[in-house]
Amino acid sequence: MLRNRLSAATGLRLATTLVFDHPSATAIADHLNEHFGDAAGTGAGVLQSELERLEAAVAEADLDDEGRNRFEARLRALLLRVTESRTAREAPADDDLESVSDDELFDALDEELGLSGLNER
Repeated sequence: MLRNRLSAATGLRLATTLVFDHPSATAIADHLNEHFGDAAGTGAGVLQSELERLEAAVAEADLDDEGRNRFEARLRALLLRVTESRTAREAPADDDLESVSDDELFDALDEELGLSGLNER
């Protein structure tokens, strides 16, 4: 009953032996966090569950060539979005503070604050 309620609340597929394998609430919570991620914070658990559902649906689907091609194109577009999202997060910032000298940094700050020309060094 607990497993069914957790599955319904989280949308995750949980093993039927969940409560036997993890006999305390803390052990169950640790297991869920370890295997499915913090769904509230990152969405990783929810996405993992949805991917599992998609895999099951694909295994059961009987697609013709046209349907398979359309489905494949959508999957490729989704993968491209995920890849572009990662690339955007990993891209270095335009302003690399480590390569800027102290004088250049102070000049940029003075200019930004409208103080350029007031403090001659």
